[in-house]
Amino acid sequence: MRLTGIIVLLIAAAVLFGCISGGGVATPTPVPTATPVQTPTPVSTATPVPTATPAASATPTPAPTGTAAAATPTPGSNATWASLTGCDRAGLSYTYRTTVQGTAMDMQYATSDGGMVSGVATVLQTVTLSTGGVQMVTHTWNARVGCSCVKVESVYAGQTIPGQCPSAAQGGGGGGANPTITTIGTEQVSVPAYSGPAVRYHMVGADGSYTSDVWVAPSISVPVKMTAANATMELVTYSS
Repeated sequence: MRLTGIIVLLIAAAVLFGCISGGGVATPTPVPTATPVQTPTPVSTATPVPTATPAASATPTPAPTGTAAAATPTPGSNATWASLTGCDRAGLSYTYRTTVQGTAMDMQYATSDGGMVSGVATVLQTVTLSTGGVQMVTHTWNARVGCSCVKVESVYAGQTIPGQCPSAAQGGGGGGANPTITTIGTEQVSVPAYSGPAVRYHMVGADGSYTSDVWVAPSISVPVKMTAANATMELVTYSS
């Protein structure tokens, strides 16, 4: 029972965000209205008009390719909770291997359109945990703007149980939570789904009772590694 309680806390604490800005649709440039051509006045003897030489077609300048690399955050600078993870992005699928007091288990994540909840446009995050022959599913609706937690419910042993959004002490991004997140610097990280440089951040809950370290790698919308108290989460699979 104690382990189950720890896992419930971990699921609540692992509300993962990450704001990804989508490209807008460019507004087409209006085509200028052609000026009517004035009809020439007839003359008694028409002078042949020389045939105009076709103008050479301009060769378009190719657009630059490649995307500039994002600047590495400066150690000591602050980050926002929303900037670390993919809270407003539907279509993510990933798995974390969570180790608590020496016991490891996999937690499967998926994000989809959560619709309108309490008047707020949301992304639904579904976390599935199977252990000891029992499956636990937690649904969390996060606001598309601001990444605040709007609603939580769990399905356990066939019953739907209403939940509460994580508090600041549990690392929650909503409910008025305002954790302090400080950039530590770039480190080499090796987890099942990624090996390479990642920026490490240290987070302290709004009430000071919660601390966590988070590692974020380029081109991955969710943290590749997280540690808190006696728990470690490592990214095992990822697709977007």
